[in-house]
Amino acid sequence: MIARLISHFQWRTFPLIGVLAASLGLNVVQRAAIQKLESSLDAANSLPQLRDGMAVSALAARDLSGHDVLLGFDDRVSTVFYVFGPSCIWCERNLVSINQLASRPDGRFRFIGITTASRKDVTTYLGTRKVAFPVYADVSPRSAREYRLGITPQTIVVGKGGEVLKVWSGAFTGSVKPEVEAFFSIQLPELRWAPTDPVRLQAPGKRPEAACHSLGIIGSTRSWRALPCGIQGRGDCF
Repeated sequence: MIARLISHFQWRTFPLIGVLAASLGLNVVQRAAIQKLESSLDAANSLPQLRDGMAVSALAARDLSGHDVLLGFDDRVSTVFYVFGPSCIWCERNLVSINQLASRPDGRFRFIGITTASRKDVTTYLGTRKVAFPVYADVSPRSAREYRLGITPQTIVVGKGGEVLKVWSGAFTGSVKPEVEAFFSIQLPELRWAPTDPVRLQAPGKRPEAACHSLGIIGSTRSWRALPCGIQGRGDCF
């Protein structure tokens, strides 16, 4: 009888112990990966700002189906990386302008969207909005560090050999707008503002920069998300 009880107890508990051990091991692995990504972010914050004339390598990311891709540089045209996040209010304001810019049949540039959101979030976002360029997510920590990702929207123009030609942080407004228009030889529309826009309600004399900042780590080790900016009071809008 005692032997039967022991056997029954073992049959009940051993699978549970196995599940708990596997779960604990997975948590340890995930935590180690997150700490590695946090270290990459800290390292990126300590690096000099990305500037004209600096050299970058191909950007490692994933397409929206989850396949690894290496976004290199075209030998015929310059590459424009447009970094955005679905929850960034400035990216939403800038959507018409970037679509107009990317839709122009110029032939000198190719546009690539880089999102700071998870593939799931950006797929939902793109279900209700149209963008004039392919979008990639899950940027590798190495590329995120090399390209100094953290501000949205951000426009990075890279020449055929990997040389950074131009970097604009923020939406196409204020002093950024004429610079972008001159570089691309285009006239862009003015950004639209809502009457209760939170940035407009800031103290008089404080000039807001048209960008959102702060990358939060979510879920997988290669998922990034820009925190909401000026919409629900989370994240930094400046």
